[in-house]
Amino acid sequence: MRKSLFTFSFFLLFTFSCSKHPSLPSSYTQVDAEPSIWPDYTGVTVPPNIAPLNFLVDSVDDVVAEISMVNGQWSMTYGGKANKVQIDESEWHEMLASAKGKSLSVTVYTKKDGKWSAYKPFPIYVAEEEIDPYVSYRVLPPTFVGFDELSIRQRNLTNFEETIIYNNNQITEGIE
Repeated sequence: MRKSLFTFSFFLLFTFSCSKHPSLPSSYTQVDAEPSIWPDYTGVTVPPNIAPLNFLVDSVDDVVAEISMVNGQWSMTYGGKANKVQIDESEWHEMLASAKGKSLSVTVYTKKDGKWSAYKPFPIYVAEEEIDPYVSYRVLPPTFVGFDELSIRQRNLTNFEETIIYNNNQITEGIE
């Protein structure tokens, strides 16, 4: 019993020490403007089953985003590499499920030249209705001769998976 308690305690300590969530800066300058992010997700309405809305902030050394429920029930912090905010897919879907018909608040903190700045929070509204999970589209590279390369692809909108439905370069049987 004592050994299993020790093992469990070690597991918890290891799990929380290796957290993938960055901490918020302790000191920062408040900026009275919304952040300039790409793609621009400020004030958008999203379905509750959409893939994570990862984004970039231009010309910064580091970035951390705090995503919280407007009523303050919970909040999560996300960062990434340099100027990218990368949101965990499973946590994102849990957030959206609990925020159906409500909104999320996103506060972006950026670091430039060793100094942190906090921008005005912006909302992301979460609709009640889900979106159809797939979209299909044609990929035809620009050319002036013809279409040597043509494919029809399908993208899952709830994550980032893409599959090829048809590719004319993969079909050779019967063509002489």
